[in-house]
Amino acid sequence: MLELKKRLFSSYNGFSDKRIKNLEKGNTFIVDDRKESDKDARNELYLHFCMVYVRVMDRESVEVELRGNVPISDNITKWANINGASISAGIQPSLKFNVTPRDVIRLNELADLLLSIVQRGAPRYKVPSYKYVCPRTAKSLKKLETILKDHWGEITME
Repeated sequence: MLELKKRLFSSYNGFSDKRIKNLEKGNTFIVDDRKESDKDARNELYLHFCMVYVRVMDRESVEVELRGNVPISDNITKWANINGASISAGIQPSLKFNVTPRDVIRLNELADLLLSIVQRGAPRYKVPSYKYVCPRTAKSLKKLETILKDHWGEITME
């Protein structure tokens, strides 16, 4: 488990709580590649931003959570039902699901579904910010998939 945390720690510049430096104490990482320009004058993320977090559960399992402006479509809802993901609406909508070495492809599947919302020829989407949110969130999910595949691939090679 510490090796996975170490890989995520180095890939994402620390834990989500930047005060934690000890690998044994933290387990949550911000993986949405946010930048300073994603924050408003109060230093808070813009409301149209989709936050992506990863929580290390054990050596071969992570929980991925999308929060905030989570793009939702009929296909994403179907994907969530098939893959045991939970979708919650409300003030802070979220989409949560687990990923293991056997089903790490889920990240790429979800990324492709996000991109399909805004692709040329797709039905018109109702949330204007999806134009920016979907490609950016998809890119973050694909990056996470690459990191996890590399890490879990190294474990099976040992």
